[in-house]
Amino acid sequence: MNKMLIALALSASLLSGCNARGKVGLAVGDNAPDFSITTSDGTSLSLSSFRGSVLLITSAATWCGTCVIEAEELRKAYTALPSNRVIFLTVSIDPREDVQTLESFRASAQTPWFYATKAGASDLVRSYGLDRFEITYIIDPSGVIRYQDRRITTAEEALAVLTPLTT
Repeated sequence: MNKMLIALALSASLLSGCNARGKVGLAVGDNAPDFSITTSDGTSLSLSSFRGSVLLITSAATWCGTCVIEAEELRKAYTALPSNRVIFLTVSIDPREDVQTLESFRASAQTPWFYATKAGASDLVRSYGLDRFEITYIIDPSGVIRYQDRRITTAEEALAVLTPLTT
């Protein structure tokens, strides 16, 4: 009877998507879904290329007023952190925004991190549900989601999560 219960529990665990490393999903504590993107500067990246670093992903559009406010907030957090420990990535979810638009915004907003168009990050947009502005994820060096927000993330909120992950 005990062997049967153990076998049933193991089967349920495997069917639910759990594995020895933990569940892949979008909730805090889940392993982050893998992705492949091409950034606005032509760099090809994947989740595994960020292993060992903390990753902050946010969705935006260059014309969106609240997205500009969030970019300013994230710039404050970015400058307060060790540059070699945290990687920021902003994905434009507006399909009309091209590489030139993103690079121009990146320079004018003084946000020196990675940007990607919706087309260049379609895998990430789909797997992370980036279907609206100001969705933010923070992923720790081992690939576990430590923060998820669906509104403007302030510098203080970002730093509260990022600082312990970078020390």
